[in-house]
Amino acid sequence: MRIRLQHSRRLVVIISAVFCVASLCVGIGLSGFKSPNGPTMKVFRETEALELVAMEATTNGNLLVVFKNVSARDITGFVLAISGGAEITADTSTGDRVIAPQATQDLEIHAGSEVPEITIRAVMFADGDVEGNDITVGQVKQRRGALKRELKRGLALIRDAAGSPEAGSPAIFENLESAISNLEADPSSQASRDIGLVDAKQDLVTAIRDVRVRQERHGYLKPRELLQELCDRIERRIATL
Repeated sequence: MRIRLQHSRRLVVIISAVFCVASLCVGIGLSGFKSPNGPTMKVFRETEALELVAMEATTNGNLLVVFKNVSARDITGFVLAISGGAEITADTSTGDRVIAPQATQDLEIHAGSEVPEITIRAVMFADGDVEGNDITVGQVKQRRGALKRELKRGLALIRDAAGSPEAGSPAIFENLESAISNLEADPSSQASRDIGLVDAKQDLVTAIRDVRVRQERHGYLKPRELLQELCDRIERRIATL
């Protein structure tokens, strides 16, 4: 899963998160959520599809917060605003996963010296719909539209590689990674498209490296078949954006 942390408009860092299960509930709108250790967090919701259901302090002083999908649709991501100006975008589509109805997603956030306020600004669904704050929804749709276009460009390269005579050789991964890394933006593209290209290149290169490691560890796996599986996974992701 991709986690993007932004301060205003600038990308700061990308981190990873893991999945877990929880079953508590909070109210709709503005809620005060108290952790077992005492601090109270204010939670604002601009969509009814996602709830914060648990919170606890970690050993490194951060907060582990757990969100639950309380909608009837699969979720592929969400956007949070944290007091102090940070914005976090969580995207599960990179891992070919969804947050199913009633399932949970946990996320570790930097707490600082005070318990932050969290606003759930938007939720992204697997059917391509986005719900939440109008401005955030527009921004998400623009970013995802650009990402979708660029993933399609990368997918074409991977599909061609999978069908080429060189696909039987492990060297195909290095050549393909180089081709993806050297993708250039269309001169007529807008800034949002350029951002989509950066994100697509990062995700595709990471996926190719993962496939390459699998093949190196399990020599019986054929590069061509692994690339075809990767194409299928990317196509499923594109369908959710």
